Amino acid sequence: MRPHRIYVDASVIGGCLDPEFSKWSNALLERARREKLVLLMSEIVMRELASAPPEVLGVLDGLPWSNLEHAPFTAEAAALAEAYVEEQVLGRRSPNDAAHVAAASTARADAIASWNFEQIVQLERIKGYQRVNLLRGYGMVTILSPRDLAETDARETPTDQGFDSRAHLDRVRVGIFAEIEQLTPALRIRYFRKAAETGPCADWWKTLREESARRHGEKNLG
Repeated sequence: MRPHRIYVDASVIGGCLDPEFSKWSNALLERARREKLVLLMSEIVMRELASAPPEVLGVLDGLPWSNLEHAPFTAEAAALAEAYVEEQVLGRRSPNDAAHVAAASTARADAIASWNFEQIVQLERIKGYQRVNLLRGYGMVTILSPRDLAETDARETPTDQGFDSRAHLDRVRVGIFAEIEQLTPALRIRYFRKAAETGPCADWWKTLREESARRHGEKNLG
């Protein structure tokens, strides 16, 4: 049976050093390290991590390329993200949250993992995402917290970093909204791509895209 493909947002990565979430974020990422699942990430994740402490960015370095996949924020994903807003699943002040769900949906992820209990892992919003996805032919999207996805034997991972991932992402969302509020969908795609290609994880991101493209090319040839 193939490993499940799980889309993760920045809250999962930052959660590895957040005392409130570290046990479950680290357990989920450990499953990827043991090749039990594949983690999907998009340009939006890179933008949200751009101002994170080096210790948080370092979490990415321990992940195996063989179990990582690029989930691109494309024109198709941008249109789906806009549909979530038009259908009032989310407000216009949450463009990156809509983009996360859209990128995961168009990449046909098996599930989305997030600690965002306001805009993503929230029952009424999940029902809204499902409704829009079904109407547009994407099927159901499973949205869970890392705690729901991690194995039941997850162990506490000691951390003295004291990183508040939710506070960090709240600040980041405000900044992203201010920067892209007036942008067209096409310009939003360019915005997130540029953020990924020029941010502190630019080299890591380039390798992820290359490795993902290589594996998909091999599968297509097969």
